[in-house]
Amino acid sequence: MMLRVYLHSKSKRAKTIALLDSDTFLTEYLGYLMLNQGVPGFESPIQQVTMALTLIKREKVDLWVKNMLDSLRILHLVQHNVPAV
Repeated sequence: MMLRVYLHSKSKRAKTIALLDSDTFLTEYLGYLMLNQGVPGFESPIQQVTMALTLIKREKVDLWVKNMLDSLRILHLVQHNVPAV
C-alpha cells in the first residue's frame, strides 16, 4: 500500500511530498517517536496518534482521518490518555 506523506521541515515554506509504502511509513514514524522520547507532552498516546493521522494524506482516506481526529478531539487529555497495551 502506498501512503502520501507530507514531511515538514523547520521552514514554514519548505514542504516535501513523498509516496511511501506502509513499511517505510511505519519505520520513519517510529523513528520520529523515538527521537521525541522525553519531550514533554509527546509521550501522550493521543498526541502520538494525532501526529500519525496528520501525516496520512490520500483522497481515499481523508474522510476517515477527519473522523478519527474528530473522535480524538472529544477525549480528555488526562482522563483518556492511557498507555498502549
